[in-house]
Formats: sequence, structure tokens, C-alpha cells
Amino acid sequence: MAKDILTTAERMASLPADVPRDAVIVTRNLKREYQMGSETVHALRGVDVTIRRNEFVGHHGTIGPASRR
Repeated sequence: MAKDILTTAERMASLPADVPRDAVIVTRNLKREYQMGSETVHALRGVDVTIRRNEFVGHHGTIGPASRR
């Protein structure tokens, strides 16, 4: 059975009211934890990100254990 494929307009209409209509990437309550020895490192705790059309976004930070796999 084939899945129904939504149009862009249908997907946009289903977004929560607080999401800007020109958003291209939206995350809510993003979390990332990893083990370092016997400790749990909480790298991200409930991060919300909205990137809108025509915005330029960069990321800067140290390299963590997840990128060394």
C-alpha cells in the first residue's frame, strides 16, 4: 500500500501556530546525551531552533565524542 504524500501547502497547514510560515528547519525540545566514562554528558537540553528562508546559519564548537566514531 502506497503512503499518501502531502503537498507543501498541506505540510505547512499542519504546522503548529507558533512556527513562522517561512521556516525551512524547525526543531523543538532537541536533546543529546552521551556517555563519557561513567558520566552522562547532556550536550543539548531542550533546544528549540527555527531557521527561516534566506537566513544564514553557522555552527561553532568543539569536536565531541559523537563526531569521532
